[in-house]
Amino acid sequence: LKKTLEANYPDYYALKYDIKTPGVTDLIEKLPEGAIMISYFLGDNAKRLYVFFITPNGLKVEDLPVEADFDKNITGYRNALYYKAEQTSKEVGSSLFSQLGLDKIPSGTKQLIIVPSGRISTVPLEALIMHKEDPHSYLVNTYSVSYLYAASLMQKNKSLSKNEQIALFAPVDFSGLGLAYLPGTKQEVEEIGSLFEKNKNTTNLFVEEKASKSAVTSERVAKSNIIHFATHGIVDEMHPERSQICLTTKDGSNGSLYTGEIYNLKFNADLVVLSACETGLGKLSKGEGIIGLTRAIIYSGAENMIVSQWSVSDASTSQLMIDFYNNLLSGQEYALALANAKRKMINNAKFNEPYYWAPFVLIGY
Repeated sequence: LKKTLEANYPDYYALKYDIKTPGVTDLIEKLPEGAIMISYFLGDNAKRLYVFFITPNGLKVEDLPVEADFDKNITGYRNALYYKAEQTSKEVGSSLFSQLGLDKIPSGTKQLIIVPSGRISTVPLEALIMHKEDPHSYLVNTYSVSYLYAASLMQKNKSLSKNEQIALFAPVDFSGLGLAYLPGTKQEVEEIGSLFEKNKNTTNLFVEEKASKSAVTSERVAKSNIIHFATHGIVDEMHPERSQICLTTKDGSNGSLYTGEIYNLKFNADLVVLSACETGLGKLSKGEGIIGLTRAIIYSGAENMIVSQWSVSDASTSQLMIDFYNNLLSGQEYALALANAKRKMINNAKFNEPYYWAPFVLIGY
């Protein structure tokens, strides 16, 4: 069976069997300047949390107790951010900061590449409070943060080069799927497209009826370095195969790009952005992490992704995304570009609550 898979389905074979586990030296060589990797292992039976710090100076391991309120804090922190319970989010965020060993980050660190474990995967760590006495000492104000499903997925990062191609999708009208209209998404992709055109990059806009399933499989999209979906996302945590990216139904299709269909796509993108609701969620499987849209997109060929962990208004999302691409086109790496976009929102009285900026996370670095 394995020989048949290797011959007929080489991508699947490589993903499942041809796995090369990197050593500490390999990982250190791939660390960007100023970055460290923090990898978690949650030992439920022993009630211990093992935190592996991989820095330019080597490996350090912290063996921490899983405190009695740990699970309660994980759930409470996420709920407090979502429901804008400011006082609770700050208190719980401060406790989790130390419970996750983040008070032991070496000085001089600028970027965190986090490999979470189990339920730690379900919360954005960017909004944790570093100093209890300062309610605005969010983690993201000090560090740029990104996530990996496994250390073995760490690759050398590429800078944005000239003559990039970006494909932008915004169906806008989802009446055929019984979902809310998203008028802000059209403006979002048009503004992002104009930013790229000013920098002499190629822009492929797929708006309203052009934002179709057939367009996603087109050659123009396959050749795009960046693919951006401003749309609805539906995640089925019980049945991950039913999770979907929503596209237009005006072309006569059902408008649903399901997880199984995404696995069969052939992207060559360095970055895929899902500017949509809850696209970073999925089924939490022991030993596997979150299984959902993000895993399918990695398999399709994307090197990096930006996804969301809960539903956010299209107005605040548009602002965050436009700022992110402005930063990217100015020469910033993905993690820093996203962190600076979040920092700008923190200084905006209208959207400064973590509810608006915390759910968008970078898978990659």
